[in-house]
Amino acid sequence: MGTTRVLVIFSSGEIGGAERSLTRMALAAAGTDVEYRLATCGHGNAWERWTRDLGLSPASYPVFTSRGFSPREIVRLVRDCWDWRPQVIYVVGIRCAVLIRALRPILPRLAIVHGIRSSFPTGTKLARSMGWSERLFGWLTDHYVANSQIGADSLAHIAGVPLRKITVIRNGVQRASVSPADISDRRRSVAVVANLNRYKGHIDFLKIVERVRIAVPDVEIMFIGRDDSDGEVMREVQRRSLTGVIRALGFLPAPDPVVATARVFALPSTQIEGCPTAVLESLMLGIPVVAYAIGGLPEIVESGATGILVPAGSEAQFADALIRLLKDEDLNMRYSAAARAAAAEKFSLAECAAQHNLLLKRLGDSVGSG
Repeated sequence: MGTTRVLVIFSSGEIGGAERSLTRMALAAAGTDVEYRLATCGHGNAWERWTRDLGLSPASYPVFTSRGFSPREIVRLVRDCWDWRPQVIYVVGIRCAVLIRALRPILPRLAIVHGIRSSFPTGTKLARSMGWSERLFGWLTDHYVANSQIGADSLAHIAGVPLRKITVIRNGVQRASVSPADISDRRRSVAVVANLNRYKGHIDFLKIVERVRIAVPDVEIMFIGRDDSDGEVMREVQRRSLTGVIRALGFLPAPDPVVATARVFALPSTQIEGCPTAVLESLMLGIPVVAYAIGGLPEIVESGATGILVPAGSEAQFADALIRLLKDEDLNMRYSAAARAAAAEKFSLAECAAQHNLLLKRLGDSVGSG
């Protein structure tokens, strides 16, 4: 039934895994029968600048500001929806999802899809917030897209969303543009790609770093990501006298060249994860992953083949896994080859885009025929 127009809109104006993966997915779908437009409702322009560098033309509606929200930007958003007439709005983030569903009565006729990018362990603040919003507004949502099965299952559990309304589409990544040097030529370094915040576990990870440093005195830990902790993480690094071990590189729009210099990738999250883009990118590079067996990680990392997953909270086992992969070059090379093969087979960006197109086309067509 012709081209389906889809507006993808994020809560944040910054760049995280959701923004990176879905922006690249939309770019990969260029020339198909689904036309994407990208927008944000958040303040900040890092994502907008990065997206323009990719050759796209994003829109910015900074509804959510440090002082509350902007009615003028809401009016702009509604007006542009009436001008462009998307058949689907694909919304990412709780705040933006609440906004779009509240505006539904004054928007053109369309389907609303809510992107679920995390898991929701019972008892966490995120689970309470998500459960509250979906029990209130879920009836206004036509469909959900989760990037992990655990994300779909936990959403159904906390909010009573029927599984038939949720489609699981795991993130996809491009083939790596760089190749790591031979393992023996790389320093004994660990890459941690995650914005520094309370969900990602950096402070507790410092206790693991102390264990690793004893066994591998020349180890180097690279923190790659925006500091959302107001300096708390790096103050703790100084307090533990780890400034000679840990390098904070900040946010990198294209982290692959730096990650490719590492022997191991580590993700220290202890409670909440969906299908982390950074983990998939590491696997595609052939860098083995060490993480806790939480959220969607067991769905993408095959422990004992492409990386090592340890029980949540087991700092000793986490440290031991890092030490093994830093020191045992033969083991590292076996995991590396398996990681590249698994990523290319299971997590291609083209397949992610194709699955999104199929679903969004069906939802858009149902709007047109209804």
